[in-house]
Amino acid sequence: SSAASDVYKRQPQRPRKRLPRRPSPFLMIFSRCSIILGTALLAGCAVGPDPVRPPLPVDLPTAFNNAAPASSPSAAMPRWWEQINDPQFNGYVSTLLSSNLTLQEAGERVSQARERLNIKTGGNLPSISADAAARRNFTTNGAPDRSYTTAYSADLNVSWTLDLFGQRGRTIESSEASFLSAQAELEALQHTLIAELLNRRVAIAVDTQLLKLARQNAANRETLYLLVKRRYDLGTRGSDLTDVYLAKENYTTVQADIAQYERQLTDDLYRLDLLLGQTPGTTTPDPVSFPLLTPPPSAPTSLPANLLDRRPDLRASELRARAATAQVGVAIADLYPRFNLGGSLGVAGSSPSNLFSTDQLTGSLLGNITNRLFAGGAPVSYT
Repeated sequence: SSAASDVYKRQPQRPRKRLPRRPSPFLMIFSRCSIILGTALLAGCAVGPDPVRPPLPVDLPTAFNNAAPASSPSAAMPRWWEQINDPQFNGYVSTLLSSNLTLQEAGERVSQARERLNIKTGGNLPSISADAAARRNFTTNGAPDRSYTTAYSADLNVSWTLDLFGQRGRTIESSEASFLSAQAELEALQHTLIAELLNRRVAIAVDTQLLKLARQNAANRETLYLLVKRRYDLGTRGSDLTDVYLAKENYTTVQADIAQYERQLTDDLYRLDLLLGQTPGTTTPDPVSFPLLTPPPSAPTSLPANLLDRRPDLRASELRARAATAQVGVAIADLYPRFNLGGSLGVAGSSPSNLFSTDQLTGSLLGNITNRLFAGGAPVSYT
C-alpha cells in the first residue's frame, strides 16, 4: 500500500479545466437594454411639417434699372448708442439696462422660457429612481400562535418613453424656438427703450435750451417794456399809451412761453425717470448740452433686404412661427401609439447581512404600448 501511494504521488497531476465564466446579471440586463434602446433610436422619426421660410410670391428679376453698385456689407453695431460719444447718455443706458422694470419683466420671461426648455429636454431622457424598503408581516394560526416574516428590498427602476414619432423632439424644438423668440423680444425691447431714452435725452437738452432762450427773451422784453413805460411817463415826444400796452403784451407772451417750456421739461424729466426705473422727479436737468452729430457722408440709394435679418423683432416673429409649426408636429404625433420601456434591478431577502449578494438579485423588464381610441375628436381638432 505504501508503494502504491508512492507511485500515485509521483504521477503528474493533470490541470483542471476551467468552466466558462457566467456573465454578470447586471451586464446581461444592460446589454439587452442597450440593444432595445438602440433599435428604438434608429427607428425613430419626426412627423409634421418642418419650419421653412416661405418663398417670395413673385419671381424677382435678375437685374434692376436702379441697381446700386456692389459694396461690402456694413458691420453690425450692437452698441450703437456709443457712437454718439455722449458720456451722460451712456450712463443713462447702463441705468436703464439694469433698473428698467419693463426690461426686468422681459428678462423674467426669458428665464421662464429657458426653464421650460430645460424641462422639455429633461423629459426626453430616461427616468431613474431608487427605493429601499423593510417589511415585517405576521399571520395568526391560532389564538396564541403567530408567525413572523421579515423582508428587505432595494430596487433601481428605469423608465423611458420612446420618441418614435418625434413628439418629444418637436416639443423640444418648439420650446427652443420660444426661448430664442423671448431672447429676440428682449433685445428688441432694449433697442426700443434705448431709442426712447435717446429721444428723452435730446428733448431735455432742447427744452433746456429753449427755456434758457425764453428767459433771456423775457428779460429783454421786460427791459423794453420798462423803457417804453418810462418814456411814456416822462412825456417823451412820440411815445403813446398803445406802445406801452403792446410792450407789456409782448412781455407777458414770453412769460407764457417760459411756463410752457418748464412744463415740457418737467414732463420729459418724469418720462426719463420712468425709463430709468426711478421715482418721477428724481433726475434734475443737467447743464451739459447734447453733442451735435455730424451727418453721414453719403447714404446708399438702396439697401439689401437681408439687413432685415438684423432686426430682433422680425427674428422674434419668425421664431414664433417656428414654434407654432413644431406644435403641429406635436399634435400629429399625439395620434400615434406611445411606446414605454421600463425595468428594475434590485435585491430582496429576509436578512440585511447577505442582502447585496448575487443570490438575492431580482429584476424585471417591461414594454408597454398605449394608443388612444376615442377622445371626442379633440386630437384631430388640434392638428
